[in-house]
Amino acid sequence: MYPSRRHLMLIGASAAFVLDGAGAAWVPGGYAQAAEAHYPLHCDPELAAALRAAALAFLAKSDIRVHVLPTSDGLLVPQVAHAAQSDIVMSRPATIVGLAAIGHDSTEAPHPRFRGRVVLACLAATTDAQARGGPIAAPDPRPNACFDSASVLAAIGLGGVHREGTVDTAEAAFMAATGAVPAGLMFLSDARADARLRVVAEAPAGSADIQYVATTTQVPRRPQPEAFVRFLASPEGVAILARYGLEPIA
Repeated sequence: MYPSRRHLMLIGASAAFVLDGAGAAWVPGGYAQAAEAHYPLHCDPELAAALRAAALAFLAKSDIRVHVLPTSDGLLVPQVAHAAQSDIVMSRPATIVGLAAIGHDSTEAPHPRFRGRVVLACLAATTDAQARGGPIAAPDPRPNACFDSASVLAAIGLGGVHREGTVDTAEAAFMAATGAVPAGLMFLSDARADARLRVVAEAPAGSADIQYVATTTQVPRRPQPEAFVRFLASPEGVAILARYGLEPIA
């Protein structure tokens, strides 16, 4: 049996304490510990592992802690609008446009762009034939989705394979990594964040255009959060994000 969505949601809800990449424990209402200088960063969930790795490198260079807070689709702009602490944002262009529409995208900060990729991934021990045979965990259609699972699978040559619908790519990655399904359709950053997974196939160019923009907001609680945004665009930052399949866009 495949784990139900309710079961997966309960697993997520039971995680009352979560460690971010910088070693600070998130508890309701804030962090249990924090450096004197620290920046909250909201991002799309698939970017969390890459940005935590970048945050650790930035901490070593600057003694400034960046707290990476993955935020579900559609919730980032409302959170910032309702005064949630958010100095830095990295998300899809539509989210940045939404921030600008409510006056919260900083026009003075740099706006480096990165491209992500969509892949079919499976456990290392799973053969390509098994992964391609299905069922394949893949996100269900939704209005704000940045790619259509059916179209991507068709482009890979797997349009007729049975799909197990998921809420998002994180659930697809979880199901593939735990062996609940032979393979899952996810972002390359999802696959690179889990050492158990390997890539079987990549979506062809044009079948999924995934872009992200990093920026600061107009509601920072700490000075000069653009320092981390500039770090992401630096050679060191670009190299870190590249390990998770994120490529800079000139």
